Amino acid sequence: MSPHISGHFPYVVVLRIFGLRMSRNCSYNHTVILSRVIRFYVDGFRSMTLGRTLWCIILIKLFIMFAVLRVFFFPSYLQGGDEEKGEAVSAELTERMAQPINPR
Repeated sequence: MSPHISGHFPYVVVLRIFGLRMSRNCSYNHTVILSRVIRFYVDGFRSMTLGRTLWCIILIKLFIMFAVLRVFFFPSYLQGGDEEKGEAVSAELTERMAQPINPR
């Protein structure tokens, strides 16, 4: 590796993975890099067979965790306007601070 690029080692590795070269003054077009990175991932997802099924399972599980379970286990206590929300948070914090801490 040449000395003018040695300070940019991690960037050089990433650039070489995607088939890019760094010029002597270390200037490169960011849109070219972004388009090659996107193309790299799109081609990888196109050629997947088992991975596509696994990603579908992961996305379904994430949807269940964040959309469905949130409704049942995390009710929204802060309903109303900004002033009501502020009062509710203030009351909760002062109530918690008034309780003594029990060291074990």
